[in-house]
Amino acid sequence: MSGLTSVWIFLLCTTSVLFAQDEKKDERQKPEEKKEELEEEQFFPRIDLIFDNPFLQRSLNAGAQVINNSLDSLLEGVFYSLLDNEFSQNLTSHIRLVENLGRTVFTTGQGKYVVVDRLLLGPTYRREIMRHFNIIFNQGMDASVDMLNIYLRSDPQRVAEEVSLPTWRYVVNNWFGVLPFLERVLTPSFNANELYDPLRQVESPFTFPFDRKGFAKMELGSIRSYALQGGLTFPINLEQISDTSILDNLDRLGFEFTVPYTLFLEGEYRINVLKKSKHIAWVGLTKSRKSGHSLSGVIGATYFLLENSLRPIPWKGIPTQLSLIDVSLIRSLIDRFDQLYEFDLRKKAGYEGFQKALRGDFTFVKKGKPLKKGISFHFTRQSESTVKTADNKKNFLLLYRNKTDHSLSKAEVKVKDEKGDFFVLENESRYDQESWNLLTGEKEVNVSHELAVNVEKMMDPKSTLDDPKYHYIFHRSMKPKQLVLKLQIKDRFARVKDFYSYIDLLRLFTNLPLEEIPEIPATDDNELSLRRRASPFISPLSSPQNFHITNTIIGKFNATAIVVFDTPVLTHIISRSESEKRSAFYKAFERDLERDSLSFFDRLRYYSAYPLRLVNLSFDSVNLPLEVRDTLNAFLKITPESQPLEVLDAFYEMFDTEYPHRLASAFFILSPLKEVPRKATLYVSPARHLADKVKALIGAMNEKSFQAEAPFPELERYRIARNKLNAFVPLHVKEEQGDILILRISPDEGKAVKVFVKNHLSPHRKLFFVRVETKGTLKLGKSVVGQKIVEAIPSQVSPKEDSLSYTIKLEGFEAQKLDTQLWQLFQDNDLKEGKDYHLVISVSHDARTWSEASSLDFQYKNGSVVPIVPEEN
Repeated sequence: MSGLTSVWIFLLCTTSVLFAQDEKKDERQKPEEKKEELEEEQFFPRIDLIFDNPFLQRSLNAGAQVINNSLDSLLEGVFYSLLDNEFSQNLTSHIRLVENLGRTVFTTGQGKYVVVDRLLLGPTYRREIMRHFNIIFNQGMDASVDMLNIYLRSDPQRVAEEVSLPTWRYVVNNWFGVLPFLERVLTPSFNANELYDPLRQVESPFTFPFDRKGFAKMELGSIRSYALQGGLTFPINLEQISDTSILDNLDRLGFEFTVPYTLFLEGEYRINVLKKSKHIAWVGLTKSRKSGHSLSGVIGATYFLLENSLRPIPWKGIPTQLSLIDVSLIRSLIDRFDQLYEFDLRKKAGYEGFQKALRGDFTFVKKGKPLKKGISFHFTRQSESTVKTADNKKNFLLLYRNKTDHSLSKAEVKVKDEKGDFFVLENESRYDQESWNLLTGEKEVNVSHELAVNVEKMMDPKSTLDDPKYHYIFHRSMKPKQLVLKLQIKDRFARVKDFYSYIDLLRLFTNLPLEEIPEIPATDDNELSLRRRASPFISPLSSPQNFHITNTIIGKFNATAIVVFDTPVLTHIISRSESEKRSAFYKAFERDLERDSLSFFDRLRYYSAYPLRLVNLSFDSVNLPLEVRDTLNAFLKITPESQPLEVLDAFYEMFDTEYPHRLASAFFILSPLKEVPRKATLYVSPARHLADKVKALIGAMNEKSFQAEAPFPELERYRIARNKLNAFVPLHVKEEQGDILILRISPDEGKAVKVFVKNHLSPHRKLFFVRVETKGTLKLGKSVVGQKIVEAIPSQVSPKEDSLSYTIKLEGFEAQKLDTQLWQLFQDNDLKEGKDYHLVISVSHDARTWSEASSLDFQYKNGSVVPIVPEEN
């Protein structure tokens, strides 16, 4: 102890002598020299120098990215449910009047949003029929009117619209000033379009375009839809069979436990209107009847945050689900009839036919007589299909959820178009996987298989008019078979590890090499070297954690892929020998044909692990042995002599797999690869925090396509009809943008930027949507400085680029209408010196159709706009 004391005394004396020498020395120095030398000799830097340290900055940035994405996910889970509500009123002990209001928003690749407002209104009837052996038998009946308003929205549209609104509507649309406040203080990913204009939901029944004036008010590409729906259900509650003590324990925990088996019969009559252009309308009629049975099991509960917080407004609160098990199996038969007509409202007959069609009256179509001018017939489609659906969901409040949907159908379809009648046998399989968590947001992988077999319907020779019997043969003039495979990937928060796993999936699905994919470092080597240099100054206990570098976050990642196996290729595949088919499938499913044989233990493992599917868990090592056997056996049923219905049934069995992408791989092995058209397209949006070099690598892949040499076949009659029918699906709603295009944005002297726009647009005077956001690493506090619509006249013409140059000032983003004290607290009237900003600009000529947005990161320094150049790692 005395030795340690001596050391401390020696160090104190030495330090006193050194400080005394420095004081004497400093007395002879100038104050400026004294300050510089003192800073050089300091062992511990000042607090501001610590935060200038690149290592600490990168650590803070990585943490900020996780927080930002958590905020985005939380916004999605909390705020966007405000417009999804159900109101009910008990009319009798068994009859209840239900009103459902909901809004769903889909993001498109062009930065716009497809909004689906829905209003469903009608009575429901529920009554217990009897009980037998603790099983409850119920009866139910529903009748409702379902109205949809589907339209495109974007930030420029919303801001431009606010200028023309009366004050009361402006205030209501913006939730009495709450919405612009949230848009300013929350992250830039907060989608105000999802909450904007809540009255539009209630207006849905009154916006149907029964005349020219109503049609003129519809946005280009928007859809109006209404339907009469009804059905009978016979639920049988099976949970009473289980041990009552289990039910009591679940009830004490607040969980609901239901195992209903349901028989159902449903019907729908729907009219859809699509505005194709200023004067052209598509009107589609759909009639369907659905019958079947379902079995589901649910263990969970729904909690409502902020319940009854808006009294006297009857708002239940924000629903948050906790479901440990949520599984449903549905088997159904569907009879469906679709038809599509086109009307030119400039023609008298077209306008009269349009008004009749909206009311379900198609008497303007007279057998044997041509349609009047202004009316065009596209197709009718009748189908009888067998559908099998399996859904599995798991939710844990606002922390995470995952979902798996698998639907499988086979149908006999009759189509009539301008050339006449034809028949198609159709198989369709969809396998969708979705996961969402608070840290990384949503990820989706969707795979679909579509088989179309063109056939002729022939009457059997022995059948009679009283008892007609038919059979199918392959069509003699049209291509008999075509198989189309599609893949879609969506990830809002992709890491490098995720990125390369998606690329591997695309390679497997398309059999394209994708050789031009750049090499992106999984971790930052420079950051690791910085941490190693800093390691001597860090506690030894912290060193292992210090050297752990998290996976680089590249940003948003979307991808699509399509593969077509046409008739000659499918004929070649089917003609291969059984041994070749067996070898191909084992190779595609990564099994060894020589060693792997389905044993008793494989079956035992498969069925022992089957209950885990109830909680959405599945294991490849357990599933693959039986999957390869079942899919292979289904495929071996198809021979060159197989008849159309045999082909349909075999593909139906083969598509019933949890590994649809491996089917594509097996087909590639069996096919002449050079004759298979296939294409993959990437859509990548790099994260802002990335170094310039990495950002350039990722940005170069945006909208990059990879395509095989084999050209895609021309669309056949059936595929054309299906594409027209898909035009009424919300995800396919598109806006005709024409040639509106921003070439680039560059800084100008002072508080302005120059925007270069395509020259051949008319008129030359343009409207610009301008939004300025603060570009802090952590997106808390003020995010949006301001946004507004400005009008500009071109300042110069660039003949080389065939463009016009406009000067846009970046100041004066004050509120136009909400001039309240609360609003002024969050108002920036001028740009701040030295702060980082993000600029977003879009251009229009009519305030309705807007170009894709262009952006620029900048600082305002010494009276000028200076672009921000990210540092190299």
